[in-house]
Amino acid sequence: MTPVTFFSLPKGACARLFTLIDGDTTVRISDFGAALIEFYVRDRDGKSRNILLGRQKNADYQGMPVGDPYFGATVGRFANRICKGTFSLDAKTYHVPCNDHGIHALHGGPNALSFRLWTLVSSSPNSLVLEIESPNGDNGFPGALSLRVSFCLSEGRLTIEYRATCNAPTVVNFTNHAYFNLEESGTSVDQHLFRIAADSYTPVDDKLIPDGRIVPVEGTAYDLRTPVRFADSLKELPRGFDTNFVLNGEPVAAEAFSPATGIVLECTTTEPGLQFYSGYFLEESLIGRNRKPMCPFGGFCFEAQHFPDSPNHPNFPSTRLAPGEIYTQTTSYRAYVRD
Repeated sequence: MTPVTFFSLPKGACARLFTLIDGDTTVRISDFGAALIEFYVRDRDGKSRNILLGRQKNADYQGMPVGDPYFGATVGRFANRICKGTFSLDAKTYHVPCNDHGIHALHGGPNALSFRLWTLVSSSPNSLVLEIESPNGDNGFPGALSLRVSFCLSEGRLTIEYRATCNAPTVVNFTNHAYFNLEESGTSVDQHLFRIAADSYTPVDDKLIPDGRIVPVEGTAYDLRTPVRFADSLKELPRGFDTNFVLNGEPVAAEAFSPATGIVLECTTTEPGLQFYSGYFLEESLIGRNRKPMCPFGGFCFEAQHFPDSPNHPNFPSTRLAPGEIYTQTTSYRAYVRD
């Protein structure tokens, strides 16, 4: 399908919107931030629903306001947080701008890959390939990086494949930051049921920086190995989840279910971790799909990735990428109806 203009950019450029269609499932993706914009599926009554949150105006995807929620964007060069924006690599210390309350680096720093126009490689009715070049020293990261992201929609499953190379040792961590709500925009996901195939998680401090431990979920509110209603989790976790789970390798890494609509969303991934974020910091001033105000817990993220602050924790899976190596990741989101 021919792409359409999404919004205008300076110097005559424009962001475009690409549509992938497979049966009753439709996904729209922008080349600005390689971002998922809409994800339409049928509920148990046959109604087509957009299960993604987004902005009121197309142009609102441009720029990086304080507290930006990264709606649907591809995140990098390093997803999640780096403590104080500092890490060491091959005996050399690097500094990334601290854009998380001025204390830590978040999602690659300011004006990172989520807020840039990507280059089209190819497109078809059910696939899209985008790429971007990140120069040496970009936001403080060493080495020039080439990243290609492929999206393919088939049998209700959106598969995202990442491939990255570099010309000098660096650290990388990529994810997609889609927010889902399997019911109505502007409502809480408190009645959703969540399951995450993880036996452990990484505890954090009050600024969401890991303390280096890997702790069993058994006997804690983080035990989501069997489905748990989110409203029940809030009894012990009043701010919900913004938690990195250590995946145990099951075929389905995470699953959400809405009893109201019958929609199931399942996530599979090759990554070792999954950041489950339940949207506590979504503000009412932000606008969701259909121009409805958002609310805390108005959407959730299944962010497949390596662990936060990994470069500063040798016991975490390595995020180092060297010349001659190829970083790869495959993550998919499948939506279907359960009776």
